[in-house]
Amino acid sequence: MKIQPATLLKAEDFPALMTASKGEVEKLFRALNVAISSIVLALTRNLTAADNLSAAVTTQTFKALPVKFKHGLASKPSGVLVLAAYDATAKTQVPVSLSSPGWSLDGDQIVISSLGTLSAGVTYAATFVVLGS
Repeated sequence: MKIQPATLLKAEDFPALMTASKGEVEKLFRALNVAISSIVLALTRNLTAADNLSAAVTTQTFKALPVKFKHGLASKPSGVLVLAAYDATAKTQVPVSLSSPGWSLDGDQIVISSLGTLSAGVTYAATFVVLGS
């Protein structure tokens, strides 16, 4: 669910403030309503990464480093995480542990240069999350 502002405070509910400056009171209440609504949604687990973060998810298959792929983000990437990885050599998918990737940016491509120790002759499949700035 995308975070949407909710109208919680109304200037009409505060007649004493209305005499001072109705426009300023309404402007203040709009800002407070957005903040309050966002906090309530986050605390009630209605905050979603898809609606509120710039990120791209891609699965890459490789036997050796470096691994290169286009990030596909509108903004500059700020981080890369390994979401899942497995040994794709056999027909069964055996989970493997890959460390936090060492990466760099080459134009619109992410270049993964380290992932811990990889075994020779093994084909890996890894799902990466690229976070935008």
